[in-house]
Amino acid sequence: MDTPRIIAAVALGCCLFFGLAAVYIFDVGWPNKDHQGTALTRCQRWSRRIYLFWLNFCGAAFGWGALLALAPRFWPCLSGSCEAKLEPMDVVLAVVAFLGVTGHLPKVLIGATNSVEKIATMLYSKWLGPGESPAAN
Repeated sequence: MDTPRIIAAVALGCCLFFGLAAVYIFDVGWPNKDHQGTALTRCQRWSRRIYLFWLNFCGAAFGWGALLALAPRFWPCLSGSCEAKLEPMDVVLAVVAFLGVTGHLPKVLIGATNSVEKIATMLYSKWLGPGESPAAN
């Protein structure tokens, strides 16, 4: 078996692991109730479980993809024959690779999205007056 296939198998295994186990690793649990505490129907539970699997699987896959995008340029650096120059995009890819491979990319992206929403709601209220926020609609 050649190296690319081994790496692909390891990456797929890790993506499946985070897709299936992230709710236990990060202690969020499988959803059984909605935000108001009402029990979810069977269909709602499974749709949320599939979403959580997909979100965490894709987060790990993006991390592995970023790592594999960096590897050809920087692998020779491990042996001391490095000719690659570090570009700003390499730093971005390295951060995405680290967060994705360790399973934290979905949490970071959701946190960033929630922060942008809160900032937009605050600015909307500040500039247009205290009223109903656009996020409530």
